[in-house]
Amino acid sequence: MLSGATETLDDTCDGVRLRPFRAGDAAALQTICAGWRMARMTSRIPHPYPARAAPRRIAEREALAESGRGISFCLDSGRVVTGVVTLRRQGQRRHQLGYSIGDAWGGLGFTTAAAQQASAYAFAALGADSVRAGHYFDTPASQRVLEKCNFRYTGSDWQWCQARQQLVPCRRYLLQAAGA
Repeated sequence: MLSGATETLDDTCDGVRLRPFRAGDAAALQTICAGWRMARMTSRIPHPYPARAAPRRIAEREALAESGRGISFCLDSGRVVTGVVTLRRQGQRRHQLGYSIGDAWGGLGFTTAAAQQASAYAFAALGADSVRAGHYFDTPASQRVLEKCNFRYTGSDWQWCQARQQLVPCRRYLLQAAGA
């Protein structure tokens, strides 16, 4: 079982710490998820984001960890919650990395730092031999994040986007553990 509901990563990288969500994070999460620019870059966040949906989303993150299907952390800049990073189990030793960051914090390196920390956690704590990730074709910032984290491009396909309510072309990436 993944222990993400209570676990905090001790590493702080480029001013970002990954930690479990708390009930008090709901207002910040609501603001982050309500933005169109962020929602359109994710597969699971609807737009418009329903009022008061953030507490339910935090509970879903806790249930994900308790079930052993994945782990989510909030990105904490020390002052505010800036985003979310999730690792979903896709097999015994493979995880899917997902991340989103609020509009106000894009381009500051927080997403890259969080993706690096989460990938390292997948290998060290979860025993993953690979981490997969992807981004929509029209989100070049995510491409840069994955490239900075040494993910390798593996191909393209289509993925549903809840906010856009359509299939969107997606680029796929892979990061393998050292020696895998």
